[in-house]
Amino acid sequence: MSATSHESLAALSGSLLGISTLVIALRYITRRRQKAELGADDWLMLPCLAFFIGWMAVVFVGIHNKVLGYPQPTNPKVLIASQKLAVELYMSINILSTATFGLIKLSALFFYIRIFSPNRMRTPFKTITIVTAVVVALWASAFIILLPLQCGSHFSMLWSPNKVVRAKYCWRADTELQAWVISDVILDAWIISLPIPKV
Repeated sequence: MSATSHESLAALSGSLLGISTLVIALRYITRRRQKAELGADDWLMLPCLAFFIGWMAVVFVGIHNKVLGYPQPTNPKVLIASQKLAVELYMSINILSTATFGLIKLSALFFYIRIFSPNRMRTPFKTITIVTAVVVALWASAFIILLPLQCGSHFSMLWSPNKVVRAKYCWRADTELQAWVISDVILDAWIISLPIPKV
């Protein structure tokens, strides 16, 4: 898929949204047919889906306004005019994706507790999993809060098309993005490896 292909971006976003909705619906149908009690891992999927729907809605708004999936405008006036919307869309995507990924991680951790520590007894595995869940919640909260505060109290600077002025009041967003990506990969690797000793 090309980074400037709005058709591909729309197709991918629509497909992911449809598949995610179907899988979560099937999860609830399966629990009902099995007469199994819904757990925290199941309930966390509802706000997760809501955030994901919001994320995909933002993508479609960007496509509709020719900000996402289109080449960057060469006309400076058009570029400046679209800059504020582009920053708003990217910030919204970052916040919604962080919330979505955080809830997916939490759901996986509570699923581990359901499978490997079904009783109320405190085991080392359950303790480690709960501590990991707290770390994930703090991780998601920190990045959701930090993003809008990257310019401190100068919120209008977030939308400024002037990079020099923005650099004066805001820290570098790419540094935060790198920290987000690296910490996300580390958390994913840790969460995936957690149940290996239990298998």
